[in-house]
Amino acid sequence: MARKRVNKWERFYNLLIKYVEENNGVFPLKRNEMYKEENIGGWCSFQRTKYKQGKLSEERVTLLKAINFPFNLQDYIFEVNLKRVADFIAENGTTTIPYRKYEKLSQFYKTLRYNYSKNALSAERLALVEKSGIPLRID
Repeated sequence: MARKRVNKWERFYNLLIKYVEENNGVFPLKRNEMYKEENIGGWCSFQRTKYKQGKLSEERVTLLKAINFPFNLQDYIFEVNLKRVADFIAENGTTTIPYRKYEKLSQFYKTLRYNYSKNALSAERLALVEKSGIPLRID
């Protein structure tokens, strides 16, 4: 039985690597994310839970860290959205993100600017935003 679990973990680990390669370096963002008829999002969520509980073996932690696995999903989603905003601005030459076409991205940027104006961004997130070059001032 233990060998079967190892094989399943390795199979999902390799599946995750393929998923990330096919999705431009982005890891699954949802717990119910399916890939090749497997719940890769659920597997990732389970790895995060085991990691937070201190129940994920050092070997597995090392393997996941080797592929830059995001153990903190909220921070990772923030970084992914930040990159998407930066890419949008670079590609379109404007900071106006049409709500109807890009609802979630537009809302993320609006919330980001609002939190910036209220000094509600953590120092870590503020540093990430400044590094990205995304303008936040609301004039």
